[in-house]
Amino acid sequence: MREYLIVVIGPSGAGKSTFIKAMGFPPDSCYVTSQPMIEGLTKCGQPVNHDTIFALSEKWYVHDPYWQVPLILKALEGRRFLVVDGPRRLPEVRRLLEFRSAILVKILSSSQSRFSWLRQRKKISTRTLQEFDRLGQDEWQKMDLGQIMNLRANVTVVNSGTENQHKARGKRFGIALRLFSFLPRPILATVLRLAVW
Repeated sequence: MREYLIVVIGPSGAGKSTFIKAMGFPPDSCYVTSQPMIEGLTKCGQPVNHDTIFALSEKWYVHDPYWQVPLILKALEGRRFLVVDGPRRLPEVRRLLEFRSAILVKILSSSQSRFSWLRQRKKISTRTLQEFDRLGQDEWQKMDLGQIMNLRANVTVVNSGTENQHKARGKRFGIALRLFSFLPRPILATVLRLAVW
């Protein structure tokens, strides 16, 4: 049985989690890369926000840039598909893409759309687009997201329509992945691109 690692990249608020949920895989088939940091902060009684997650992430990744890779591969064991939500470090993403059946999915959305979406769902406390863009600079420059987003993705999804349209793309992606996973990866990638068109 071929195992697939679907690595979903994109800035905060681009719609990664919405797209992933719409794929229709069980919750344990998703590995959220920020979760270990959130658990570490909670265990120490520290507040969980962008700045504390970023600071802890810096510390852990300086110590070992690949520390999450074994955790991700362990989570893949016994599963046909594992979706990796939101990696932010280039060495880690490159290592994951070495996996023989890795598929890189890039989610794009405008800064204004991402800010509005996150404010509406109370996922951020920033009040202005300017402040939100400052947080985004941490992702793009200090957390390697700019370099990661420059990688050539197997599938690129532009989230510029309604939430329902974005969910529909995620659902079609999940269905196509299940139905055509027997195909060689380059052909499967073409099918997946057509599914989200």
